Amino acid sequence: AVCDGITKAFQLALAKNNIESIFVTGEMEGVSHAWCKVNLDNRYYNVDVTSDKTLNKGDKNLVVHAYFNITDQEILNTHSIDKNEKLPSCTNTKYNYYLYNDYTIGTLDNFEYKLKEIINKQQGKFLLEINASGISNVPEKLVQALYNLNFNNYKQNNVTKVQYNKINNNYIVIK
Repeated sequence: AVCDGITKAFQLALAKNNIESIFVTGEMEGVSHAWCKVNLDNRYYNVDVTSDKTLNKGDKNLVVHAYFNITDQEILNTHSIDKNEKLPSCTNTKYNYYLYNDYTIGTLDNFEYKLKEIINKQQGKFLLEINASGISNVPEKLVQALYNLNFNNYKQNNVTKVQYNKINNNYIVIK
């Protein structure tokens, strides 16, 4: 399946759990696309399970959560929505994956300390996922903090570059 089928399968799973959702169409990067708006506690969130990229590490498929319970403002950074005026708006952030799990770094002042907390919370996962909205120079700060924290033995291996994916203000590093 492509986005249409994946979204409909996701909606079926939601319906089986008595969670209301609305099928949404639009475009992503100039190509027709589909995702859904999900109703949680009477507030809507965009969920695009197709665009939550799967990264590969060896024989493991690692799921990224950049499009999981996001606002209209966030999804409009990469998507356009057909007939948006007829759809409920998504403005709440309570169940956003990064905020809900406290995987967010809000200021440069505590960047390294907060990153260490997030690394500890994500122990055992093969991805390091953080949200760093409103912070400039995140790639440089991320490399320096990961080196200082000896993430994946970066210090012993003298790692000075980090491969990461950036989706909106979310940074994803494969461990």
